[in-house]
Amino acid sequence: MGKLEDSESLSKLIFNLYSDEQLFQRYKSSRESVLNGFDLSPKARRAVLEGDYAFMYCSGVHPALIDHMLQIDFSDRFGMAHDHYLKLAVPKMINCPNSYQDYYKQQ
Repeated sequence: MGKLEDSESLSKLIFNLYSDEQLFQRYKSSRESVLNGFDLSPKARRAVLEGDYAFMYCSGVHPALIDHMLQIDFSDRFGMAHDHYLKLAVPKMINCPNSYQDYYKQQ
């Protein structure tokens, strides 16, 4: 799989996790089982399991979907998703091309 395929498969996974409560609950209890239902490359799968939001971004996933993934991953820690995003993910996204915007382009 290439960058486009990773972007599409990750986007589909995140959208479904965020919009389908039953799938979200299954994901919280059995991530591997849910991931098996999506056509993810080994790199994309690793990114989901390890919370590699920079990989998702660099693959072309829309930033809003990455924010949804953070909310999914940190849903049990109020306020932690945004802090985690700013401290750990954004620095790795600087100057990484993403067709949706230039939010993280270093000035």
